[in-house]
Amino acid sequence: MNSLLLRIFCIILCLLVLISAPLYGQFQKDIRFTTIDNTNGLPGNTVTSIIKDDLGFIWIGTSDGLCRYEGKNIVKIYRANQPNVEGGLENSNIRSLFLDSKKNLWIGTRLGGLTKFHQPSGTWKTYRHDEDNPQSISNDEILIINEDQQGRIWVGTEDGLNVLDPETEVFTSFLTDKNDPYAIKGKAVLSICIDDQQKIWVGTWGGGVNLLIESENSDLSKARFRQFYPTPDLGAKNIWKVYQDRQQRYWVGSRGAGLFLMNVPEALAENTADKNIHPSFYQYKYDNAKDKESISNDHLEDIYHDVRGNLWIGTTNGLNCIYSRELNKAFKENDQNPRLKFHVYTKNPNNISSINNNNVNTIFEDDQGLLWFGTYSGVSQYNWFTNQFEVFNIVDDISKTPNTQNLYVDKKGVIWFGFGDSGILKYDVQKNEQKLFDLKDGSLKDNYVYTLYSPDHEHLYIGTEKGVIVLNMKTNTSKIYDHPNNLDGGKGFLFIRSIFVDQQKRIWVGTLTGLYVINQETGISKKYDHHQDDPASISDNSVNQVYQDSNGDIWITSFRD
Repeated sequence: MNSLLLRIFCIILCLLVLISAPLYGQFQKDIRFTTIDNTNGLPGNTVTSIIKDDLGFIWIGTSDGLCRYEGKNIVKIYRANQPNVEGGLENSNIRSLFLDSKKNLWIGTRLGGLTKFHQPSGTWKTYRHDEDNPQSISNDEILIINEDQQGRIWVGTEDGLNVLDPETEVFTSFLTDKNDPYAIKGKAVLSICIDDQQKIWVGTWGGGVNLLIESENSDLSKARFRQFYPTPDLGAKNIWKVYQDRQQRYWVGSRGAGLFLMNVPEALAENTADKNIHPSFYQYKYDNAKDKESISNDHLEDIYHDVRGNLWIGTTNGLNCIYSRELNKAFKENDQNPRLKFHVYTKNPNNISSINNNNVNTIFEDDQGLLWFGTYSGVSQYNWFTNQFEVFNIVDDISKTPNTQNLYVDKKGVIWFGFGDSGILKYDVQKNEQKLFDLKDGSLKDNYVYTLYSPDHEHLYIGTEKGVIVLNMKTNTSKIYDHPNNLDGGKGFLFIRSIFVDQQKRIWVGTLTGLYVINQETGISKKYDHHQDDPASISDNSVNQVYQDSNGDIWITSFRD
């Protein structure tokens, strides 16, 4: 890495500290942050999972490697195909982590299969899908991992639920089948909750909450499923998290319909197959009129009940907390439909004492009661005893531009950084000049920036919640493509995951709610949706990336591919 790139790398780490926002404790105390710099930072900008092993090491899964945090200034990084690691990972994009009862660290990767790392012996083993072997894992993209009381490993993938017998190393797979009413619903399995009764609840994309019904002789090949949809809302079919808290209450987090309290009758645990017995759901959605008390966003990422009784909810737009005192009081007043008050914490570019990103992917609490929040910009850690946060900011190798969703470095070494709803931070390394860049047309005002992309180092495509802005970086002129009214039912929410400009200068926009293509000359956009009965339609509405090969063919990867 040359001196200019090294300088940029260090500057970006400093800028990441500046974009944080206040996260106050229950008693509104001041919060202090410290930062890990480039000599001991983590490799990937997105943190997906955090766990602690029995030796005391914190393991952090990122989009560009597995990290073992051994203490301040000591981070060991594992990536795919490392020559000094025999076996090792087969993909560096980590999606999930789990530590089983036998001290095995299970690592779920994106398209690299399921990897088992046994620390005492230092051995690695990866399980991959084999089309010729029905007893192999059903898919190589691993989304969630859990273990039941019998030591069986349950694995949710992009295509089905799997259970691994650790003795025989044989997988039993459960796949969706529209012709079988007792098959699991939803292709992708996002959450596996094994409750205090050892009942297995599965959150799926498009198939709601599924409850596994084992046969009388516990023959898994004969297991069936029941499906529950919290509400008729489309978003309620997309279940990101099923969670049982320390008081045995069930919480369900959706992608688009908010948070649900799932009330499970005692009789259901005794007779899961009885169709007359089913759970009821109470919904908590974002309410603009009550935004100071409602949940901050209807797209949930994670749910966690800490040792002090506080319930934390990570969303794509803010960290939420229901404090224990208020939570207990609400359930005493109404244990079926409690009225909950959500304390919302978001970043503020003018205050360095904050959580480092609004998108909170994962929440973890270690044995010392420290809370770890994994986000799109690293890890924020909170210590209740010292009332202090530590922020671990994570930056990819910036020589690979554009590299992260909201970061772009042009060929002159100018850094462009999506600054939430405050615009874009622009930093000229050579001139040592920085400014908060806000377009003259006001299009960035109160408009959250999700994605930055440039195909030519001249035009910067800015993906925002209200549409796509194309900025000419030489003339500082811009053009706005408002998001189509038909996107997300016209509700005004647009979460852009990626932008790509093809050889015909068309703008391809991947979002959580579909793919659309903009003709830059006419401004007309066309939306593409997934249709279950049309095999020629896009595979899923949650689009991850779009790119074009040397033959001019367009390739689209969806979040559920």
